[in-house]
Amino acid sequence: MQSRSDAIDTEWLAEARELWLVGSSQPRACDPVFAELYQRNELSADEIWQRIELAMNAGNQNLARYLGRHLNSSDRRWLEHWFEVSNRPYAALRYPPFDATHERAGPLLAHAVETIARRDINGAWARIPRLAEFEGVTPEKLDQVQRSVALRAAHNRREQALEWLDSLPDSAVDVEVRRWRAILARGEQNWPRLLIAINDLPPAERDRAEWRYWRGYALDHIGETALARLIYSELAQERNYYGFLAADAVNQPYNMNSEPVQYAPEDLERVAATEGLRRALELFELGMLIDARREWHAGLDAIDSEEWRYAAVLAAQVGWYDRAIITANRAGLHNALELRFPIGYRDYITRYSEQHNLELPLTFALLRKESAFMPDAVSSAGARGLMQVMPGTGRDVARRVNMRLPNNGALLDVDTNLQLGSAYLRQVLDRFGNNPVLAMAAYNAGRIM
Repeated sequence: MQSRSDAIDTEWLAEARELWLVGSSQPRACDPVFAELYQRNELSADEIWQRIELAMNAGNQNLARYLGRHLNSSDRRWLEHWFEVSNRPYAALRYPPFDATHERAGPLLAHAVETIARRDINGAWARIPRLAEFEGVTPEKLDQVQRSVALRAAHNRREQALEWLDSLPDSAVDVEVRRWRAILARGEQNWPRLLIAINDLPPAERDRAEWRYWRGYALDHIGETALARLIYSELAQERNYYGFLAADAVNQPYNMNSEPVQYAPEDLERVAATEGLRRALELFELGMLIDARREWHAGLDAIDSEEWRYAAVLAAQVGWYDRAIITANRAGLHNALELRFPIGYRDYITRYSEQHNLELPLTFALLRKESAFMPDAVSSAGARGLMQVMPGTGRDVARRVNMRLPNNGALLDVDTNLQLGSAYLRQVLDRFGNNPVLAMAAYNAGRIM
């Protein structure tokens, strides 16, 4: 029977190997772990070579060279050959500078094709028959290279990508290949081919809303209207992007599937009286938001998770919208839309939306996405407040609207932030022809003045 200490050691070795077997350099904190592996001779030459292969395929020659110190002289010579192949991949495939029947040759020759593919996808694909001629290239390695080049063509939307994906042997086909066959057929508006590709997807992928919608769309475009409408009608019952598209296709209203939280007044009173949440609410009323949030989360940890739903309702009722959103999500209230998508700061938002001719839903959507209604939010890039206004943008907009912005901290004031953010959103919409998709993307990207 294995002792407890032996079991722990076995588990440690497995975790250490998993940490070691990557194609990139790990943080220095891992060095003692790796040193122990080397000292105990736990890493075979094949395992070291496996990591070298990962490093070379990731373009990390420095790591590969470092790992080469642990190889014997023969394998170190093979590593030097690999560096030669990286520098001269075309020549390596014509006249390999090593024994092409050797077991180490396969990864090098495959790497030559992969290297060519980075700059010349057609050239790489054309050299796959040459790769198949080498005895050292295993069928598995050949499949891997063919799949890799075909997928690279798909990612780059090359005209021949679908043809290449279709030509892959069954042994090289996986979920990603099947998904890209469907994506490319859709892009070509080849509806019969798209139906074949969707049917070829694994059930879990095929049943996603995206592919159910496109199956209906393809059927509609080949004249199978009745079946298409049936698919649309079923999908329209769901609250997601494709459910809304399906609803549009059959002229049905969007099904939001909203489920308000059911509660009694005593439920809220009981939760509000708990020590941690009571302190949090008092700090919130005093405007001490950082301390209030800390107390809120500590208070949630101290109560039963079934009570979190009432805490979310309580936060919404006192106007603490960001905690309502976060607590509702934590409680799994995914259909409690009034909590997850609150209509907070309505008076301010209505005033400035009307002033700048903005649609209210668009402004609310921007706030929800940018700050989740957290008035003191500051991003890693420095954007501030409800509408995440960058200081430079705030100053530019303030000058345009003849408004004084004394300092960056003023952007955390709700009124100031919404006034400047709304004015900036109007400028972005004007810049992009009132296209909300382009405008929202530009707003998030930063200054456009």
